[in-house]
This record gives sequence, C-alpha cells and structure tokens, in this order.
Amino acid sequence: LRLFLPHYFRTLGFAKLVLDVAGPNRRAVHVYEKLGFQYTGSHHREVAEDVDLSFLNQECYHGLRIYFRKRFGRMQILFYDMALDRIDWERRIAHTTLS
Repeated sequence: LRLFLPHYFRTLGFAKLVLDVAGPNRRAVHVYEKLGFQYTGSHHREVAEDVDLSFLNQECYHGLRIYFRKRFGRMQILFYDMALDRIDWERRIAHTTLS
C-alpha cells in the first residue's frame, strides 16, 4: 500500500480511498490505521448460509465472537468503513519526511 498510495493519489488523481474491512481482520485494520485511514462507520453483512462458523466455539477463536451477531435468524459479520483523503495523506507524508 505504501507504493500504491502515491500512484493512486498523485498519478491517478483520486481524492479519497474508501475501504470496508472485516472486523476480525485485525492485522489489516492495524495496517490501515498506521497508514492514516480513519473510521467513518460500520455495517454488518450476512454470512452465506453454507459457511461453517463452528470454529467460533473453539476457545482460541473466542475473541472473534464479538464481530458476529445473529439477526432475523441469519448470522452477520461486522465490517468497518475506513477512508483516507489525499489531503490527509499528503500531510502525513510531509510530516514523515520532516521527522
């Protein structure tokens, strides 16, 4: 992403990059936070009926349960909406360069 962002903002000229990230994907969320992405909201998506979520009953996955909920008889997973504006990214780059 560090290589992609200059291309995305400067070469292609986009003003904002918007992501939706699965809540349980903590590594990705951490990377996006370090790059300057901000939370803009959250939403839930239904999990396909054929997906086996029985792994959530295992003790080692207990911490992931907070990202799942049952609504109207269907399982849903939490997603975070995150965004990075070009202006904020440019400021971050300038600050990093000066440090």
